[in-house]
Amino acid sequence: MLLVSDEPVMCTNCAEIIKNSFEFKSTCLNTHNYIVRFVKEKENSKLDLREIYLCRMGCEDIVVSKADNICGFCMSLLKSCPFLSLSNKDEDVTLVYMMLKKMFSTTGM
Repeated sequence: MLLVSDEPVMCTNCAEIIKNSFEFKSTCLNTHNYIVRFVKEKENSKLDLREIYLCRMGCEDIVVSKADNICGFCMSLLKSCPFLSLSNKDEDVTLVYMMLKKMFSTTGM
């Protein structure tokens, strides 16, 4: 770390952003590690995040329809939540995708 002051400080806003970034990345890595187990089992088959979500929840009372979406980063069920489709070629999506790629480039994801 570059030392630019004898007594370095950080504002609470930046500290909160770093904390939230760390929590987000940790959640994504945990989800990734969980999904990898299913990838190894289904080598050439297409994975359905709905099936993985149900296994992870371990609850047979949950109903997930084909119309429901699962967040590939945190494994949340998106029944009525707004979501961002990452298959869009929209400028905002491209920016988010580039930031995510950079964020995880050192983790092997």
